[in-house]
Amino acid sequence: MKPLKRFVATVILLVWLMSAAEAPAESPNTQILNRAAKLLPDESHWNRADTRECPPHASKLSLYCALRQATEDRDGRVFASNHCDGGSALGDRGEGW
Repeated sequence: MKPLKRFVATVILLVWLMSAAEAPAESPNTQILNRAAKLLPDESHWNRADTRECPPHASKLSLYCALRQATEDRDGRVFASNHCDGGSALGDRGEGW
């Protein structure tokens, strides 16, 4: 095989192998941030008056509520209350933070 053909074949093989390789898994924090970004796709979904109260099925979410909802969606856990009262709403996740 001629050197140019071998080089082209090698490049094609490498490109094919690289595209077939799995992307590294996202960290849990990255998954939560990506989910929160989907919950707040534009300013019309953002409640800038953050009271740390997160009513279910709200049409607008504060940044806190979007991150909280994204965490619940990812972990499958529900916060203990709808209001942050000094850490107890975090349940066991508040330990070590």
